[in-house]
Amino acid sequence: MSTLSVDTIQGKTTAGTVSMPSGYIVQVLTHTFSTAFSWNSGGYHTATTISFTPRTSVNKIHLIGTAGHYSASDANAWSGTWTSNIFVGGSMVFSTEHSGIITGNVNFADQHGFNCPIATNATAGTALTIEYKVNLTAGTATHQLNRSPRTSEFIVMEIAQ
Repeated sequence: MSTLSVDTIQGKTTAGTVSMPSGYIVQVLTHTFSTAFSWNSGGYHTATTISFTPRTSVNKIHLIGTAGHYSASDANAWSGTWTSNIFVGGSMVFSTEHSGIITGNVNFADQHGFNCPIATNATAGTALTIEYKVNLTAGTATHQLNRSPRTSEFIVMEIAQ
């Protein structure tokens, strides 16, 4: 059995970067939020914002996420469709629609997941602003993210190219 012990890994140039083989994960950021967030109207509502700083401008950046969703309607409200949307630097890069019509005094809870590449012209060392926004596209019921005991989690990965 061999043991490799190091105190420092130093880049091959004065830039201080270490080259990783293509496909290897360079860095991972996990963002968990549990604060309840409600909406009952159309338009993009920002649920959470993540700051991520890529190490290089050529690597891929990938986002995996899950959001705890709850919808409640009363005798006069109904729930139709809503979207989960990812914005980077103010531009939408991903959207997925969730549907399910409920009417009258019905509550509905589920967990929504998504997996998407973030197409950016990232600049090494410059933070990206990643926003998770929701939009009610049909219906009048109140929707919530993270109604107890649910939470939402996002994992941002930078993958070497």
